[in-house]
Amino acid sequence: MILLVCNPKAASTSLRKALAGHVINDFSDKTKVHRSIWEWAELYDMTDVRSLGVCRHPVDRFISAYWYFMKVRNHRITSWEATLEACLQGRSINDFVQSEGPELLAQCALHFMPQCHFLKPGYEGVDRVARFESLEKDLNEIFCEWGIEVDSIPKLNVSENKDREKLTDRNARKIEWLYAQDMNEFGYDLWKG
Repeated sequence: MILLVCNPKAASTSLRKALAGHVINDFSDKTKVHRSIWEWAELYDMTDVRSLGVCRHPVDRFISAYWYFMKVRNHRITSWEATLEACLQGRSINDFVQSEGPELLAQCALHFMPQCHFLKPGYEGVDRVARFESLEKDLNEIFCEWGIEVDSIPKLNVSENKDREKLTDRNARKIEWLYAQDMNEFGYDLWKG
């Protein structure tokens, strides 16, 4: 069996659908889908269970989270989502990055938290981490190694990344600095818009 660690804005919805029947996670409570490996491990006996997660370049993940919340922001009521709303205030992505918002949200908003919060690979962390950028290839290798057959990975909940080209290099560097641990832990190079 697989414990699927769902890192926000990194193919979580697609993997939950594709791996139905292969995972031990109970995803019935949609408010608790995005948990760290340690939170999931407290709920399940991890004997004979392999854990899997997906990482994504921090800048692309940040842009995806920004657009996700710009789209759904009128439907949110939790305290961190109120903080998010106060930070967004209809700002362009470049204005948002230059505000205090990213630093605040990296501490409290699941979709903006560092990926290491969820995935920390290695000792006491996720067994295997696939890259979003090479998802099909990475998952095929992992599933083959683990003896798991999956028909295909659907592309669900895809973001448009409207401002990817508009993000300035200066702001991309700020995001990379904010997520430096993710950049190092998952071996990402500097973002090229």
